[in-house]
Amino acid sequence: MPYRFPSEPLIAPQLRRSTLVTGILSLMALVAFALATTSPVEAAKLDTSVSRDDALSCKPVITGVATSPYDRQARSKATYSWLSKVESEYGRSYVDVNLTRNTSWLCGRAGKTVTCRVAAEPCRFAM
Repeated sequence: MPYRFPSEPLIAPQLRRSTLVTGILSLMALVAFALATTSPVEAAKLDTSVSRDDALSCKPVITGVATSPYDRQARSKATYSWLSKVESEYGRSYVDVNLTRNTSWLCGRAGKTVTCRVAAEPCRFAM
């Protein structure tokens, strides 16, 4: 028999309103205290964090091309083609579509066929 979630899985709806208000106000006071006790020097150190682009190691552009009778399927196949080429060229650590630079798409229809071309620089986090 499959597990069934209770109708009210959270404890908050079952608490008194005064208890909820007290908890929320206590949490707000704790956050305000933490912000007030942070010195300007510590705050400046927090602002000098490394950006995402500085932490990426990227390779030259790889292109994936695919055709299909449908737009969405052509884009999906082109993405898969790109991923396959990246993995064979640079290894699995560069296979992440969320970590790319200079990504471009070009899709067009010729008759009943849609052709899509995706080009992007594959990247990975350099740690």
